[in-house]
Amino acid sequence: MKKKIVILFVEGDTDEAFFKGLLNYYRTTSSKSLLQCDICNLSSVTRYVSKMRGILCSRYCTKSKKSEIDISAICCSYDTDVFSASVSDKAIVDWVKVRKSVNSLGIKNFYRIKVEQMIEDWLLDDISSLCKYLRLPEDTKIPDGKDGFSRISRLFLNGGKMYLKGTAISKFSNKLNYKTIRDKRRDALKQFEIAIGYRE
Repeated sequence: MKKKIVILFVEGDTDEAFFKGLLNYYRTTSSKSLLQCDICNLSSVTRYVSKMRGILCSRYCTKSKKSEIDISAICCSYDTDVFSASVSDKAIVDWVKVRKSVNSLGIKNFYRIKVEQMIEDWLLDDISSLCKYLRLPEDTKIPDGKDGFSRISRLFLNGGKMYLKGTAISKFSNKLNYKTIRDKRRDALKQFEIAIGYRE
């Protein structure tokens, strides 16, 4: 029998570390078994279609043709701040083209996970856990800033640490309360949860 899997594409190391933690939360709290979910890091949103298609063809399509796996869905996570200076999403990533590319490989289900505005905004949803990690008072408020990155950077400086994007967040990502973040971002995560079969 083919093994059903979901493939999640993320745009960078920070997002990859976050979704690894979120998937672990799903696995430990789901009332039913989840589909395997592979995370593929594109390292940016540039050349999105060609990089995504290259990964799918080189890593998965051969196995799919040999009936070893069944790609149940493709999910693409991206920070919406990337598009804030553009007239439309299509200026950077043509999502219609992405979907057509996915469908042309025989994969029917395609979902987008919009991370408003950037992954740091989602991390700040759990200000309580961040304050514990930074040994700041429980009533600490989120600092002002032009965006999530500047706000979390100021928060870390208040705690005597420097916030570093990328895999460095693994130092505290396992201390986050993913339920808190998930509950606040339920709408954005809805299709992804359906794809992997998550049930509370």
